[in-house]
Amino acid sequence: MTHNFNEYGQIENHDLNQLIDLIVYNHNIDNIFADEWLLNFFNKSDKRLKILDFGCGVGRNVFGLLEKSSNIDIVAYDSEKMLERTSEYCHSKYNKNISDYPNVTFTSDWKYVKSQKFDYTYATLVLQHIFEEELNQYCQDFKNITKKLIVHGRRHNDDKLNGLYKNTWKILENNGLFPISCTLQGNIEWKYSVYGDDLNEHFTCLYKF
Repeated sequence: MTHNFNEYGQIENHDLNQLIDLIVYNHNIDNIFADEWLLNFFNKSDKRLKILDFGCGVGRNVFGLLEKSSNIDIVAYDSEKMLERTSEYCHSKYNKNISDYPNVTFTSDWKYVKSQKFDYTYATLVLQHIFEEELNQYCQDFKNITKKLIVHGRRHNDDKLNGLYKNTWKILENNGLFPISCTLQGNIEWKYSVYGDDLNEHFTCLYKF
């Protein structure tokens, strides 16, 4: 993942709270929490689930979800520089070590990820930061490695054309990804616009392959 946070400079130069603020605006180690609503998307059967956290950042959702469920195994993917900060976050937020969470594998190797099969993949506040050319490839790969994809994010993409932000949802549609459900701010059934909507509106879309 080469374009994540490209406009912010070197991730390693930020202290943890600065980095958290980049991931979720106006948050820090004290008031940032996992998106526990993701658990509502997962099958409640006895079957153990294998899940991909695409763009895991410092592990906000990884550690939070594993604190709530013992029936999931997570492969957490992000850039090498970002993954270097997961231990710091884990210790600061939960006073634990990564080794205390045996059900997670952190990796920056996309070839390794592509060799796996997942019941679910989630990408929260991630795809909007990936430029179209690279996002096109990820979209095609998702179709081959996961049964269901959960995307939470905003319309405008960091990539621009003629000075205007590209549309993240339109990029997904161009790759044949049309959601089977879509909610606004996580709770109101809605249909996003590929032409324009409020820049701050965050939709949650579920895709099935």
